[in-house]
Amino acid sequence: MSTPPIRRYVLHVGGAQAQVLRSGPADVLTVAAGKSLHDGLALAGLLFPICPRAHQIAALRAAEQASGVVLPRGQAAAREMVLLSEGIFSAVWRAALSWANVLNMPPPAAAVQDARQASQALEGALFQSSWARIGGASMAIDREVAGSAVTSLTRAFDAVLGLGDRICTKAQDVRIKSVTTSALNAKAEASGNTAIAAEETPRLLMGPAQQAATLEPWLSAQRQHGANMLAQLRQLTAELREDTPAGMSTSLNGSGFGIAMTARGRLRHAITLQDGVIARWSAKAPTDWNFSPNGAACCIAAALHDVSDTSASMLVAALDPCAPCDVVLETAHA
Repeated sequence: MSTPPIRRYVLHVGGAQAQVLRSGPADVLTVAAGKSLHDGLALAGLLFPICPRAHQIAALRAAEQASGVVLPRGQAAAREMVLLSEGIFSAVWRAALSWANVLNMPPPAAAVQDARQASQALEGALFQSSWARIGGASMAIDREVAGSAVTSLTRAFDAVLGLGDRICTKAQDVRIKSVTTSALNAKAEASGNTAIAAEETPRLLMGPAQQAATLEPWLSAQRQHGANMLAQLRQLTAELREDTPAGMSTSLNGSGFGIAMTARGRLRHAITLQDGVIARWSAKAPTDWNFSPNGAACCIAAALHDVSDTSASMLVAALDPCAPCDVVLETAHA
């Protein structure tokens, strides 16, 4: 199966009003409509070339909620470790490529390769076969390999910390006016509401970032988020235990809502099942929220004190899109 066309964003900055133009498929998940749950879930990792494990896990959580399947604690912890390892790899990738490019520095390619290999090794150290199954999969924990993988991920993350420090320092020179953005509706999320029209990436838009005078808090949030994921991974490693998979539900009807926290923020999948067949399936990624018509990209771009190639590239680095993003500088109209 070929990789589906990825979305592309063009951010217009400096005109009368900042705007984002988007091209690409509106929702690649439409191809799953009418398929069985098993066949549909198998597509999740193929349809999304960026953060494929996060999409698989968000989809699994949505399907499990819809069908009433409760994942055992050991299975849930191991699956979360798979998710966190991918998030840490993505954080290393972002720093080594995107941030290094903004700073005009050579990328530490070895750190990216080490993080990729460690993430893959951790997956193999937890499960006997593919973990992406509703209710969980057969586990066979190799604690030595798992510990080594976590050590390698830590070392790779440490290797790019200097880039994080440098870009946060540079972001202090990019001044913005007060930015007002909506926060994630936590109550709706907790209730499993699948009808939320739009969400923002909470780790970037809560607290002091909403009243930031520069881009520095936004970049600091990115850096701290990676450190938090690494700390969570270490904690789960210490608590790891084997559990058998949960039994499959005989009633595959209903709607479910699944969340997976990625390196870029919160990913959401919503799924509706009718007699084990997928009737509706949708996904919202952090880039969709940040680069929506009224999202963070437009809000901050319109609030930039000085529009330049530097400030625009720093803004894109702060929001870290998971799709290609071009920036067009425009002359302000009287």
